[in-house]
Amino acid sequence: MLMVAEAMVLLRAHPGAEKKIIDELVTLDQVKDADIVFGEWDVVFSVVLEDVSQLNEFMLNCIRPIGGINQTSTLIVAQK
Repeated sequence: MLMVAEAMVLLRAHPGAEKKIIDELVTLDQVKDADIVFGEWDVVFSVVLEDVSQLNEFMLNCIRPIGGINQTSTLIVAQK
């Protein structure tokens, strides 16, 4: 059985950077949905990886280099 790891990532952006961030997120194969939201966080996106061990590398190499991001919080899906 193929194991899949899913996570939701909450993101705070520099004011006005939300659209640019979304445009970059949707180019990543691992990102399945990305939305601008109101409230404490500015962007919410979902990530699907082959294994949870890939999450660290994905966040460090794919998300952190995107300009305009202030903070992230990653929520690993426990059960669907």
